[in-house]
Amino acid sequence: MNNEYENLSNKKKSIIIRNKFKLWKQSCLERCGYFTIFQGFEENKMLKDISGNALRLYIYLGLHANNYEGIVWHSNIRIAKYFGKSERTIRAWMKELEDMGLIKRMRLRYDGEVYTFLAPYESKNKQEFLYQEGVFYFSNEGYLCFQGEYNSFVVKDNISQVTIYLDDLGTLSGELKYIAPYSGNNRQNKKAEYTISDYEKKRGVILEYEKDIHKIFPAVIYKDEI
Repeated sequence: MNNEYENLSNKKKSIIIRNKFKLWKQSCLERCGYFTIFQGFEENKMLKDISGNALRLYIYLGLHANNYEGIVWHSNIRIAKYFGKSERTIRAWMKELEDMGLIKRMRLRYDGEVYTFLAPYESKNKQEFLYQEGVFYFSNEGYLCFQGEYNSFVVKDNISQVTIYLDDLGTLSGELKYIAPYSGNNRQNKKAEYTISDYEKKRGVILEYEKDIHKIFPAVIYKDEI
């Protein structure tokens, strides 16, 4: 610091410090990678309970995760090399994060690499949200399931307000209707079916187990359905 700055009053110094932080933050958001920790991290006592080493790993994973889907491709070997620790140590830190529900670890194919996925955590203020983002997918039993930021459920009723993203049709917004399995009158449907119609664009699609079992549909469910 120069002499002019040192001779300023603390009030004037605080203004300079605050403005420097504001400009630094804006510049970093525009040009640098970053990882956001939301208030729920404190509300759920994760900040209080997490160990220092697991927190270091969590920040590392967050900085190297895909910003939109939270997937991390870094192997334990690479992470261990960065921290100067053994793979065994990294596995222990990973286990703590898994036990806290902050990450999920899984292989996407047999004998493949283990991928790390950042998991959403709840906020006490979740009731204030007007919508919930998540994904639809079919279970092995043939039912459409919703996995959201705050809860998950099996769809066995109509959902009046939903937006769903389909690779071939794009975005559909409307009512998701549930058609239960049935048999009789020379007709049979052993698995549930679902239809969604876009009221404004007059488009519709049928979602069914046989053709959509391997698909994942990003979606938004609105307040009355959460």
